[in-house]
Amino acid sequence: MTDLQKYTALENKISNSTETYFVVRDTDHPVEDLLRNWSSTMGGVNYQGDFAADTLEETENYEGEYRYHPAHEGFCIVDYEGLGAFCLDAENVKEAIIEANEYSERNNLACCGGSGDGCFESHEVVSFHEVRSGRYIFELK
Repeated sequence: MTDLQKYTALENKISNSTETYFVVRDTDHPVEDLLRNWSSTMGGVNYQGDFAADTLEETENYEGEYRYHPAHEGFCIVDYEGLGAFCLDAENVKEAIIEANEYSERNNLACCGGSGDGCFESHEVVSFHEVRSGRYIFELK
């Protein structure tokens, strides 16, 4: 089953809701993010400064929980459950794309060092849309 098929199956489980809001998240792998539904530190590094481990055994000397992260092709520390993002004020997709495109780079979204103010889980996603390369908005219920 491809990632698209997996996401479509996940999307089919989402109930229809009339009340939604939007968040912005920097990622190159939105489908993989939604399937994974947990966040690691930026670049998959652990708190000791090492990058993603090739095997789970390599993580035994480090504290924390490690899981396989497909985007980093290795085992990364689990920073928190859900996906980090920032809330937008937009009321529709068009406004959300415009707002996300203008969202302050000072936050360096992917490097927020935490979950942001819009942390969400996959089951909350109604839709997602590319703003530009590496930046997406997610409509949540």
